[in-house]
Amino acid sequence: MDNRLQLTPNHPWPGLLAYREAEAGYFHGREAESRQLLQRVKRQSVTILFGQSGLGKTSLLQAGLFPPLRQQGHLPIYCRLDHHPQSPPLAQQLLQQIQSQAHQAGIDAPNLTDNNSLWHGLYHRDHEFWDNRNRLLTPVIVLDQFEECFTLGRQTPSQQQRTDEFLQQLASLIEKRLPGDIEQQLADNPDQAETYDFQRGAIPILISLREDFLADFEGLRQTMPALAHNRMRLERMKGDAARQVLQQPAQQLLDATTAEQIVYFVAGERQQSLALEQLEIEPALLSVIASELNQRRIEAGQTQITPHLLKQNQSEILNDFYQRSLVDLPEAVAPFIEEQLLTEGGYRNSFALEDAMLLPGIERQSIDTLVSRRLLRLEERYGSLRVELTHDVLTGIVKGYRDRRRATEERSRQRRRNRIFAGVTTVLLLVVATFGGIAWYALLQQQLAEQQRQIADEQRLEAEKQKMYAENNKNESDKRYQLFKSGLSSFFSFLLEKDMTSEYTAWIASKDRVKELDSIIKELIQNTESMDNDERRYWLDILDSMTDAQRARLMEILAKEVAKLDDLERRYMPKIIDLHIKHMNEMLQIDPNNETVWYKLGQFWLRTKKPERISEAKKAFLTQVDVNPQHDDAWYVLYQIYMSDNELTKAEDALRNQVKVTPNHKQAWGALGSLLQNANNGGNYDEIATYYQKHLDINPLDTTILANDMELALIQRDLKRATLRYNTVLSLLNSADQESAILPFYKWLMKPNESWDCVVNAINNLDSDIEFSWNFETSEPILEGLPPQHMQVARLFIRFFSNEITIDVLKGKLKKLKGPVRPGKAACSSG
Repeated sequence: MDNRLQLTPNHPWPGLLAYREAEAGYFHGREAESRQLLQRVKRQSVTILFGQSGLGKTSLLQAGLFPPLRQQGHLPIYCRLDHHPQSPPLAQQLLQQIQSQAHQAGIDAPNLTDNNSLWHGLYHRDHEFWDNRNRLLTPVIVLDQFEECFTLGRQTPSQQQRTDEFLQQLASLIEKRLPGDIEQQLADNPDQAETYDFQRGAIPILISLREDFLADFEGLRQTMPALAHNRMRLERMKGDAARQVLQQPAQQLLDATTAEQIVYFVAGERQQSLALEQLEIEPALLSVIASELNQRRIEAGQTQITPHLLKQNQSEILNDFYQRSLVDLPEAVAPFIEEQLLTEGGYRNSFALEDAMLLPGIERQSIDTLVSRRLLRLEERYGSLRVELTHDVLTGIVKGYRDRRRATEERSRQRRRNRIFAGVTTVLLLVVATFGGIAWYALLQQQLAEQQRQIADEQRLEAEKQKMYAENNKNESDKRYQLFKSGLSSFFSFLLEKDMTSEYTAWIASKDRVKELDSIIKELIQNTESMDNDERRYWLDILDSMTDAQRARLMEILAKEVAKLDDLERRYMPKIIDLHIKHMNEMLQIDPNNETVWYKLGQFWLRTKKPERISEAKKAFLTQVDVNPQHDDAWYVLYQIYMSDNELTKAEDALRNQVKVTPNHKQAWGALGSLLQNANNGGNYDEIATYYQKHLDINPLDTTILANDMELALIQRDLKRATLRYNTVLSLLNSADQESAILPFYKWLMKPNESWDCVVNAINNLDSDIEFSWNFETSEPILEGLPPQHMQVARLFIRFFSNEITIDVLKGKLKKLKGPVRPGKAACSSG
């Protein structure tokens, strides 16, 4: 019995459940697909419907196909086979479904359960289906989720035998040939031929399955050639159709504007610049969001879903969805999703299914469960199946869980390092007291080896879990923040050594950094090993009432602890990396064509401080791409290595290979454009602009590429594009960014008679200790045609941006050239 809630005008979306035939009035957005599928079923006896998980194949069958089939004199029979070992034989299940569903529809149907033969049940002369209007109906058998024949149906030898027996019967039905047992029966008793109606037409059969099982499905063509002829691929829903899903059944619940905002939210960040009809939407995710929003509307006592309700509940809806998806799954599944299916920058990443099955705690059953729950999907790329998150809209939630889990793991590692440090120190004291220096060294090495063995399994797992991404994964502000945090211990060591705590306190006050620093203090408190939970709560509670000097002192104490732990890590990490390299080389002796190991080996070499690090890393990555040229990141790492060796031609070739293999690579298009622009690519600016645009389609808030493209637009005299880039990037910067001054300078070059205040304002707001690293060699074409007085000012700024003169010298010279440097804020945010 189906106990789920009925769809009503007040509850018009089923969430992750499929639309049923009785709910056809609520099913919208797939009208064209429904018509096409109906024509295919009527045209040929066998139809194959396939598509990715989450695109609504079951809904299309039940709510899109079944109603018109009934109207046109057919009897649609829906069947999802049960492959449990204790369930009835599969052919018997199908016959039971035909008889049961016929009776439910008020059809006069024969008894089909006295025999387990599909041919006997459907071609027996007395087995006909008549409705209450005395019309003879043709059954249309629909076998949904047929991929389970290749998964659940093959788990054990007995289950595989059951499945093979059913497929043999299905082949006889599809190809309309006598099964062997009936053929033998008729050979022994020719008079029984009258039992069957050989003139009866072929029984229409529709098979629906996930497209990642098409390779398994192709294996059936040897016995069922008809499977090759009539196929329909269900694709993602377009944005305008998705809007119909929301509006058609519920015009009283939301207006067109809100519906469109929900569609764009489900589409994800990467599609925000596209027109509505160009969007590609996951119907399952759309239904989840709509259903959850509607539930929150009801709980809030509102009559309509509003944009405010959407904004207020976005993260909560996705958070609940993520948590529900992982319920009852092994503990290793969540870290696999968060580490392997998400880049360091928080973007979707795909992972080879074959490789995933080698990771501890990851099984195919768990992956299939998450595919059925619409959290993951499988896609075939370059001849192999890869697993990924169903949509970009999930990445923010997954990244949040990853960050929190990493913080917890880091605290555990810190506790372990403290225990290791204490253990090694104890052994050191005992050995020195007992044996002297030589024995001390030998036992210390033994103790280190023992401690390393204790964490070896974790380190190897960590190596498998973590994918090493290029340093440029984050935008500039993210990188500065991470560098600031990672440098806390050395920064405080410097302050203490120079007795500069008071100066530091003044820096806090003068720069108005209290809120920013409070977040860092809170993180230090949460991660410290010197406090228990009660002490942590105490310090967090009183933090807001502390003076700046007290904050500085607290940070000083906590940072000393961080410095000690970092020192331990610096001492042990080289040894651990050497062990990793040793293990990787041992594995390659066994399997020299293991691309994953070559990739990991290259990454570990890059983390060492040895002089041969670059050459060895290059060797590893070159071998890796030789084994598998289609790797989704190896060419980009090779590009970075070539750049460090100033091998520009090879670097360019590596990037071109990377974008060919991974057209949506987060960094490669921008890096290719920058490389060509810095190399003065013979004036081929249109090509470079194309590469920048491709990069910004993927990573629209990358300030470096936005600034590069603004400069390029000026060279091309495309003031409209230059102004657009200027406005975008300026909204993302602060006074610590070099671009915050360089971009207004470029704007002044665009309009030297109108934009002077923008430059002046930017210079006045700069941090006094800022350093610039901007290549102005590519900007020479912009300066062409400037009047002499403007050229003199431009050259002066370039000297400042090239760190040849200080900001005070710059201001002094500007006073002579343009009058006093005026403070105040000019309206510089628009072109």
